[in-house]
Parts: sequence; C-alpha cells; structure tokens
Amino acid sequence: MDEAAVPMVKDRLVQLLSTTEATVTFQEDMGRRRLAYPINQQTAGHYLVFEFDAPSTAVQQLNAQLKLDPEILRHLIISTSLKTPEQLQELADRRKQQHIAWEEKIAQGKQPSVVEKVKIVEDIEYVTKPTVDPKVSLEELDKKLDAILDDTDLEAKL
Repeated sequence: MDEAAVPMVKDRLVQLLSTTEATVTFQEDMGRRRLAYPINQQTAGHYLVFEFDAPSTAVQQLNAQLKLDPEILRHLIISTSLKTPEQLQELADRRKQQHIAWEEKIAQGKQPSVVEKVKIVEDIEYVTKPTVDPKVSLEELDKKLDAILDDTDLEAKL
C-alpha cells in the first residue's frame, strides 16, 4: 500500500469502528516500519493503533471485517480493563510526554533504546538495560537486510 492510501484506510477504519458501535478513545499513526518477516511479499507496513470501547459482538464483527480487508496485512485486537475519563486523560498525558521526550532525543541526534519507545500501559514498568554502542550502523544493517530479503537465488550461494 502506498502512503497516499493510508489516510483513506484510516478513515475507513474509523468509519468501521463507528458502525460497529465502538467509541474510539485513542488513535496513533506510528508510520511506516519494517516488518519482522515478509508478509505477502511485503517487507514494510504502515502501523495504526486504535484504542476503543465496544461490546463483544461489535468486536467480533470488527475482527471479521478486518480479516476481509485486502489492504490490512495483519491486525490484533486485545482486551484491556475499562478506564475512567481521568485514567484516559492520564494515559494521554503520559503518551504525549513520552512522545515529546522521544522527539527531543531524535532532535539531539541520540538513538533512544527500544524500551524507551514502548508505551507504558497500566502500571507496568520497563527496566532498560544499558545500551551498547553498535559496531554497525542501523542504515548499514537495513541495507544488508534488504539485500538478503531481495535476493531470490539463496540456494546458489549456499
């Protein structure tokens, strides 16, 4: 899917959620990222996160509709505890602070650890391990991985 189609898919998802009696409490566009493994010959995908409140029948309908959508490679629906408006506001404030801190580190040219990007959900605390300076830059690693994934003649090299 190209980047121009993302807003249309996002709007379609919001429309689908509203037709299934779901109330969207949070949404985030995480952007285009590398997939952990190729899916339908795709090595990258655009990640969208939606938090919503919905009855179980609506969740079942939503799950069925998402499975049928050809533009959605994978989806995951998880159940969490119902939150009060105060808790939702606290989560939104915490996410905003985390996002600002993340952007500041990037602006300073620092590479934040993966754990820092993980959003803290509920009362779970993540402990970061000391980061080790990589010997190979991430750009070089990405190029090597792309070359490996694009290489269709692996048996000849083995």
